[in-house]
Amino acid sequence: MAVQTQLRARIQSGMHCDATGGAERHRLSDFDSPFVLRPSSAVLSSVLAVLFVGASSAMQARIINAASPSLADVRGAIASAADGDTVIVPAGTASWTSALTIKKGITIQGQTTVDSDSGTADDKTVLVDNLARIPGGQGFFHCTTNAGQALRITGITFTGTGGPTEMAYNGAIRVSGTSDQARLDHLHFTNLHHNNYIAIYGNVRGVSDHVVENKIPSQQGQQKVFNGAGSEGYGDEVWSQPAGYGGPDFFFFEDWFVNNTAGPFTASGGWDANIGGKFVIRHCHLYDTEILCHGTEGGRTRGGRAQEIYNNDYHWSYLTTMDGIRSGTLVVHDNTYDGIEPQGYGLQTYRMIFGYDGTWKGATGANPWDYNVTEPDGTHIDGHPPYLFESGTVSSAVNNPNGTMTDTTKNWITNQWNGYALRRPSDGATWRIAGNTNNTLNILQWGDPCCIQKWNANNTYEIHKVLQALDQPGAGASDPISGDNPTPTWLHQVREGCYSWNNIYTPNGHRINWRPASPGLLEGRDYFSDTPLPGYTPYTYPHPLTKGLPSPEQMTRNATENSQHNLRKKRQPWGGKKLDRKKAKKAKENAANETADGQENPGN
Repeated sequence: MAVQTQLRARIQSGMHCDATGGAERHRLSDFDSPFVLRPSSAVLSSVLAVLFVGASSAMQARIINAASPSLADVRGAIASAADGDTVIVPAGTASWTSALTIKKGITIQGQTTVDSDSGTADDKTVLVDNLARIPGGQGFFHCTTNAGQALRITGITFTGTGGPTEMAYNGAIRVSGTSDQARLDHLHFTNLHHNNYIAIYGNVRGVSDHVVENKIPSQQGQQKVFNGAGSEGYGDEVWSQPAGYGGPDFFFFEDWFVNNTAGPFTASGGWDANIGGKFVIRHCHLYDTEILCHGTEGGRTRGGRAQEIYNNDYHWSYLTTMDGIRSGTLVVHDNTYDGIEPQGYGLQTYRMIFGYDGTWKGATGANPWDYNVTEPDGTHIDGHPPYLFESGTVSSAVNNPNGTMTDTTKNWITNQWNGYALRRPSDGATWRIAGNTNNTLNILQWGDPCCIQKWNANNTYEIHKVLQALDQPGAGASDPISGDNPTPTWLHQVREGCYSWNNIYTPNGHRINWRPASPGLLEGRDYFSDTPLPGYTPYTYPHPLTKGLPSPEQMTRNATENSQHNLRKKRQPWGGKKLDRKKAKKAKENAANETADGQENPGN
């Protein structure tokens, strides 16, 4: 396998590199100039030495040409690369059968170009999915980064045409670790049978820009953003901090074109957060594309923490919500919509309609993780136990997501239990009460056929009430917790609020806001319609990591014109300032639990 190496100069006269790798002009003052005579020759020697070392260090980044797009040739080229180097992958088509692991801060540059305004691509460097389907899934690139490393993958087409149709899990491109300089750009995903195309794990920050997705198989192609893992991998640390809206502490997706119109409506091609995930979707063209967020539900991990969605154009074909969030907060503004008028962004707390296993269980009104009613007047007093409003024994039941439960010994007031929690003490099974007659409760639960909770005659039941569930939509920073088995207690969580403004359905000018579907969510407290977030300004657009970086064609041309070879120089890492971040555990990758998921809306 032939690998050609080339030096790429990274120093320009009168300029220096800023934190994102771009060049920033710097004019020396007379006092700073090394050309001004100084009283001490030692000072002049020191300045010249610094300039020499700086120039030498700046010349270390190399361009390495892979002989072909084949897995073997690309792997060989990356093996000879070091932090700061660029691997050029030439035009051509190659079938990949296994993942390529990357633990370096490098650029991988193919020749594909995309137009994310028109949704088209010139597919020059094409990788065909013939990846073996293994437990936990397998992608093309499995990347692990450290703080201070800059990773970029650009100019590549990923296709499943001609490959297996069995779904692969957990990311065609996976990026984990602690870098805040990850960039995935000018990519084309088409007919690819992966439940996630891009998966961001650990504590990674950065941007993915100028991406086209089309011909997306059903319930596949979501972007997974699980990037709030923290030092223990559970997402607790970002949940103990403010959301940071308008700042850089998110993963950004901008200038995308997602076309999910090929088949029946699914969550294909969209975005999903979990494990403290934080992302921004902006300046994208979205065709039947759902953006959602898993909540603090099963297992030990926390749900998604914060999302921003703005300056996108939606094109909608269904009488549904725009999906929405199951935990944390969402800021959504200045989007446009056409097609069928959407019903708004959903707000839902699944723990109120299902008794989960794992750490958090169901929000039953008796769970110490939640803020529960402790007094008969519906209030809460710290240190008092949850108040039991009613209990009894089941006479009969109709078991389905919108079922009923009857206790013939009761004589209730009509709808007196609407919005309360129904609990089975024997196993913690959880339902939401949607109304009642004199002796029958109308009950709701999670609508997935896999997990119907069933009442049986002679089961006992309890009725409590939740005031605020842990991490529910609108919830913000909480007390810190840690460890594999934290002690259940209310975390004094603040109400941060979800904000929506200037989201316009263009055919008639209607405003698109919220569609709450859980009890305990109040307008003006947990969510705000047609109300800007106080003090908020969106983060810099385009993202700073996209600035000052050459196009795929220009990088290739520079590599050809500036061909040199020097293998003796000592290489040094490059990138921005080093962050003081703890190393995260690897994010949990479970094929059984991480299929693409739309937000059910059992109550509306």
